[in-house]
Amino acid sequence: MLILAIGDFHIPHRAVDIPAPFRKLLLPGKIHMVLCTGNLTLPDTAEWLRSIAPQVHMVHGEFDQLQPSGAGASPLCKTVNVGPLRIGLVHGHSLVPVDDTEALALAARQLDVDVLVSGSTASGVDCFEFEGRFYVNPGSATGTGGPQGNAFPTTPVVLDDGSVAPPPAHHQTPSFVLLDVVDTRVTAYVYQCEGEDVKIVKLEYNKHVADSSSPTAAAAQGELAQKTEMSA
Repeated sequence: MLILAIGDFHIPHRAVDIPAPFRKLLLPGKIHMVLCTGNLTLPDTAEWLRSIAPQVHMVHGEFDQLQPSGAGASPLCKTVNVGPLRIGLVHGHSLVPVDDTEALALAARQLDVDVLVSGSTASGVDCFEFEGRFYVNPGSATGTGGPQGNAFPTTPVVLDDGSVAPPPAHHQTPSFVLLDVVDTRVTAYVYQCEGEDVKIVKLEYNKHVADSSSPTAAAAQGELAQKTEMSA
């Protein structure tokens, strides 16, 4: 199954549209499922996502206009089963601290998932394995993610002549992640748009399944057998 992890669009408040090279790649009929990390900010973006995949799952970002309650609203988190894998989806703005590995690991344990897809990062796209789980942050599809984004720089620049120049914009490279899921194996393709060029990085994760011949599994089986004999 081919799954698109994407989010933090911030359209139209921080960006007019996603990069044209991404539009050319993300066409209907290629992707089976979309996992959106939120911050679409307008329903039009959600409709576009629904046009490219038959299954679309979304969570609520802190800048989304739709409130996380009521009919049709997106939840703050959700889980999806894909074969033997359990995938969690959160935006991440409610984690404390935000964009922290331990906070992400706690969320993954609470949701009891093998793969956690999250948004809300100031550093851009990131995929890594930690404590046997796989963490995917697709970054911002428009390069305007994070608490400030490109449109909200904070510190003005004072020039040598004493005049004040507009502060530099916070910049992320526009990105998304495609997850190719086959049984317990996940191949992640990280797409990043730099101008008219799209760069792709490949990463792999395989869910660990306990071997019945391992000491830990054998001990667990022995304990289960002992309990069965006692109950008999």
